Amino acid sequence: MAIHTDNVDSDPWTEFELHVLKSLVALNFPMDIICKELDRSWTASALKAIDLGFNNRLSQRARHMARLKRVQEIRN
Repeated sequence: MAIHTDNVDSDPWTEFELHVLKSLVALNFPMDIICKELDRSWTASALKAIDLGFNNRLSQRARHMARLKRVQEIRN
């Protein structure tokens, strides 16, 4: 079952992907490893973690970088 919480142009996240994201964030895996495992961009993975409230385990740097990258994407 697909969970579509991103904008219309993005691929929906599956329940499995969300479970993997939540698990790896909870285990404090670096975002680069999480992205590679999910085959998603760094920005998409970090923003999804923040959107779903998994960000309490994300480092402050990862949260800040996700916000900056999102602002850059919006500006472009």
